[in-house]
Amino acid sequence: MSYDLCLFRLPEGADPAEFYERLQEKEEQGVIDQEGGRARALDAGDRRAQRIADSLKSCWPTFKQFEPPSPQPWIELSDEKIELQVMVTVDTVNITLPYFRPESKEMLNLAAHCIETLNRDAGLVAFDPQLARLVSASDMAALEAQYHNMDRHLPGILAHNRDAKPKKAWWKLW
Repeated sequence: MSYDLCLFRLPEGADPAEFYERLQEKEEQGVIDQEGGRARALDAGDRRAQRIADSLKSCWPTFKQFEPPSPQPWIELSDEKIELQVMVTVDTVNITLPYFRPESKEMLNLAAHCIETLNRDAGLVAFDPQLARLVSASDMAALEAQYHNMDRHLPGILAHNRDAKPKKAWWKLW
């Protein structure tokens, strides 16, 4: 479970929520294509995604770029200590903040820093699907309140997991 933000270039006059939904549909189709072996890896000639990743790494030096064994259609950056992950594609930048973390304040501050950097350096706007609106670095109080709203569900989640009957291991045939 995670709190997610999506950054993208919003065309003039476009409704942010509708544009976000179209991007999500396109991304889901890309996942389906990838599962079928048809996903296009980022081209060496298409440097936009790498420029965005480099901009984030220059403003936050502890970001590490994942080096996959084969080319992927995204670039993955993460800060393992703060537990924030960024996925850069040609069309979007997705920021993932896992719930129930003691470093939530640091995660949200880093997310705000990423939003500012990407707005300034790449002209991207941030859409928060949890709040269903565009957000900026100045909206961190609203994001933090929404993020911590999930904390009240943690005892129930833990109780459900503790009370659930163990499932048969997927690999057992008998």
